[in-house]
Amino acid sequence: MDRSQGVVNVEAGLEAVGGSGRNVRWDHGRLAGAVTAAARGEEAAWSLLVDGLAPVVWSVIQAYRLSPEDAANVSQTTWLRLAQHIDRFHEPEGVAAWLARTAARECLGLLKRNQPPAPTSVIPE
Repeated sequence: MDRSQGVVNVEAGLEAVGGSGRNVRWDHGRLAGAVTAAARGEEAAWSLLVDGLAPVVWSVIQAYRLSPEDAANVSQTTWLRLAQHIDRFHEPEGVAAWLARTAARECLGLLKRNQPPAPTSVIPE
């Protein structure tokens, strides 16, 4: 992701290697079906989403060059946000782009929270 432009190639991330080592090829219908099933609480659908879309999340996080523990925290928070909002998707096929934006926002929020305070200058009277 190019931070200056806020661009990530989500379409490239829709073809990913899942945790089982098999290729997960997403088309929009399959992606929407997995999101809908996960929203119903189907564990297999959640596993498919995480296995298939984790590379999208990690590619965004890696662009921010966070420490390994900060990167892990951002990833975990991103998936938690999905769990909190998955039943609200009006266009479930957009979940990959949503994950990418959410991961970027989490990275930026973490970096902002970790910034040292700006120095203040005292002007003598």
